[in-house]
Amino acid sequence: MQINRRDAVKAFLSGIAASSLARIGTAQAAPILGGDRTITLGNGFRAHCMSNNSGYVAATLVLRSKEISNNGLAHICEHTSFSGAAGTMTAAEVAGMYKACMQESNASTEAGAIQWHASFLPQYLPQVTALLAATALDQKFDLATVKAQARVVLEELYLDKYSPDKLAEYKLDRELLGQFHPYAKDTMEEEVARCKIPPAELAAQLRDFAAAVRLPANMDLFLVGSIEPGAVEKLVQEHFGKYAFAEGPRLEIPRVGVTRAYKSLKEASHELERPMTDLRIAWNTDVCINSADARVLMVERALNGASLHDLAVDTVTREEVLAAARKYMPSYQQGGTSASHCKGSSVAGSAVELR
Repeated sequence: MQINRRDAVKAFLSGIAASSLARIGTAQAAPILGGDRTITLGNGFRAHCMSNNSGYVAATLVLRSKEISNNGLAHICEHTSFSGAAGTMTAAEVAGMYKACMQESNASTEAGAIQWHASFLPQYLPQVTALLAATALDQKFDLATVKAQARVVLEELYLDKYSPDKLAEYKLDRELLGQFHPYAKDTMEEEVARCKIPPAELAAQLRDFAAAVRLPANMDLFLVGSIEPGAVEKLVQEHFGKYAFAEGPRLEIPRVGVTRAYKSLKEASHELERPMTDLRIAWNTDVCINSADARVLMVERALNGASLHDLAVDTVTREEVLAAARKYMPSYQQGGTSASHCKGSSVAGSAVELR
């Protein structure tokens, strides 16, 4: 299993979020988790710091609100992050700072929450802090960005709508959680319709949505890496502290009981071009044949000790088998041989489709 920096942030996030958050008050730095710190500003904004000597920084900014639903606005707002005008910066300035200061970044939306992720070198902490604050609390939703990103979101939605894997996931979620659960509710058509709204009207809706979720007291910034909490406190006070106190209700996620019943779920998959009963697969720890002759069944049969001289299966003729055997096994004798010296690239544990 591979663990990247974002996984580390998520692990830290889950540990901190499980603990009670600091009470809203004047700016303060409180020790938590044996040396790590939480900073709470007067407007309710919280920053959680975990310092180490990695020479790198990973950040996650989380906004939780009941207003964040799957009606399409939060999804588009996520996509305009780091690309559109925000704060005092134009779209071009935001894009330039994003490219210059962040090595990895992403944003994600789910029912009740938007998250912004970034990883960067420690010297870019001031710029990234400013960019996160402007993106999360002061997007301008310029028409060019809104138009471009609505088109991107629409493409994503169509890919999901016609993806058999996504259909299977939705069906499983509905069975496990119920069709009206926030994580299983089908909002595809509403989101598609939202993306087709004229850019000027959509931008106005996005500004109204952003104003409704401009809630510093509903936000948590998690920072892990080569950081100094004192410097973080000054930066978050400068960039996040300038917004007025605001707090709103968070989305209540219904508790789901344990599923004990068995129900068979079936969905089509484009990964299989024909029924599995028609597939013939040979497993070999030494050889991977990657030419058109791989369809010949001689590998499977030879590995199982059969005589190539006697092979003629399905639509494969005896002549095809012999021709493939001579090509891949120079030492082949018509009386039979093994497939241990087939020519091909050596790939341990490879699977070869033979039909």
